[in-house]
Amino acid sequence: MRIDRLDLTAYGAFTDKSLNLSEGNAGLHVIYGENEAGKSTSLRALIAWLFGIPARTKDNYLHSNPQLRIGGKLRLSGGEEIEFVRRKGTKGTLLEPGTNTALEDSVLLPFLPAGIDENLFTKLYGIDHAGLISGGRELLNQSGDLGQTLFSAAMGTADFRRILSELQDGAEDLFKPRASTKRVNQAVSSYKEAKRRIKESSLPVAEWKRLQKELAEILSAIQDIDKNIKEKSKEENRLDRLNRVKGILAERRELLAKIEEMGKVLLLSEDFDDRRKAAQDNLQKAAEEKERAETKLVHLREESEKLNVRNELLENEEL
Repeated sequence: MRIDRLDLTAYGAFTDKSLNLSEGNAGLHVIYGENEAGKSTSLRALIAWLFGIPARTKDNYLHSNPQLRIGGKLRLSGGEEIEFVRRKGTKGTLLEPGTNTALEDSVLLPFLPAGIDENLFTKLYGIDHAGLISGGRELLNQSGDLGQTLFSAAMGTADFRRILSELQDGAEDLFKPRASTKRVNQAVSSYKEAKRRIKESSLPVAEWKRLQKELAEILSAIQDIDKNIKEKSKEENRLDRLNRVKGILAERRELLAKIEEMGKVLLLSEDFDDRRKAAQDNLQKAAEEKERAETKLVHLREESEKLNVRNELLENEEL
């Protein structure tokens, strides 16, 4: 990637300032100036142009946030070129030059080294004087990211970039901010789900006591309901029995009413029916005996009438 031009359209103290870096062979460009001339501002502008203007930038003292603009042109060794303008914002910050038409962030990816981000770019290409001194100390102490970066720069950055690219690829296999299938993302999701379930399953002491009290009240209410159900069941059974005999009871009431109408009557013994039948049989026999006797009497009367009895003999019966 080669930077052919950097346009400081509205950034920091610059207005419509352009740095032409397209002349000469690919190599080192030296930008120099007096103190406070804007060298550090230009470096910040370059990083902001490639990776986005920070939310809390300190380069908005001349131009307000909505007015900040940085443009330029990039070129690859194969001849591919891209020109774009960067505005301040959270999305759609890449614009076509001369318009407000937003570009996709992906159009810039082919022009950036693989696996590079703002932090790595700053350490590889954006080292200022203070950072150079700090990196030198880290290099002497064999510690720190900047010291490793400077060591790589001294030995050649090809292998270092390849290693960083491989590490970046490996990191992306483990985690991506908006991915759901990466191992770290899944682990984080599982952890959050576990925390959520723990929170849902946990109860404060006050809530636990309230629920215990509510449970005791509910159990007491259930006992009262059970008692009431038993009483109602007894009453239901009684009414059911009455319902089954209500016809007989009605008949009994009618009979009692008839008895009441009849007044005082003799109470018959339990064997009255048998005695009545025996009396009827005796009466029948007596009627038959009477009929036979009457027939015999008739015959006797007929025979007596045929007899010739001398009355004087009867009168002297004793003599």
